[in-house]
Amino acid sequence: TVGEINSSGKGTSKKKAKHAAAQSALNQILGVPNGTTPAGDASSNSTNNVTPPPTAEGDGVGNPVGELQELTQKKLMKPPVYEFTSEQGPPHAREYVCTVKLG
Repeated sequence: TVGEINSSGKGTSKKKAKHAAAQSALNQILGVPNGTTPAGDASSNSTNNVTPPPTAEGDGVGNPVGELQELTQKKLMKPPVYEFTSEQGPPHAREYVCTVKLG
């Protein structure tokens, strides 16, 4: 079972911020480090020749919001709650921050 999880994500649109937050929560649940390559694992990557899976930062790759929704349903948890906590930058270059709460 999973305890309470709080994750956040940033993006240039509300949709991208929400997807980044959902991907971050999924990574926490599954024990996958955030980012494209784990920090400090350069030696194991070179010996295994394993390419890490793509993250939510790549457009059109998966649907982390849907995956998180399905995962919470399978584990009989409350559904994720998304909240947009901040909006920064000028109107032509906004950056949104979204948090997701589970549990």
